[in-house]
Amino acid sequence: MVIGSIAAFIIGFYDGLIGPGTGTILMIALVALMGFAFVGASAIAKVVNATTNLASIIVVGLTIGVMWKLGLVLAVANLAGGYMGSHMAIKKGSSFIRIFYLIVTGLLILRLGYSLYLE
Repeated sequence: MVIGSIAAFIIGFYDGLIGPGTGTILMIALVALMGFAFVGASAIAKVVNATTNLASIIVVGLTIGVMWKLGLVLAVANLAGGYMGSHMAIKKGSSFIRIFYLIVTGLLILRLGYSLYLE
């Protein structure tokens, strides 16, 4: 309970301050610290991430406004990806998702390193 509370505080602070990657960090914490299965942790992270994103939309929408057309296009793409990803996770299982997740994360790290040091 204590470890989960500390992790939740740190992840929540990061999400409010920076944002990108919060779902990934939450999923890693759920698997590594709390002992959840990979697919279950992914599902929990998606729900938590969607909830914090909704709160952000409300806060930003009430203060500076929202680019609704762009947001709706991104929402449709997100729903399509979520639908395809959830069906793939159910069909192929945790081991496939873990490998896919590690490959994508590795590619993102390489891309970030390239943009920081070589561009």
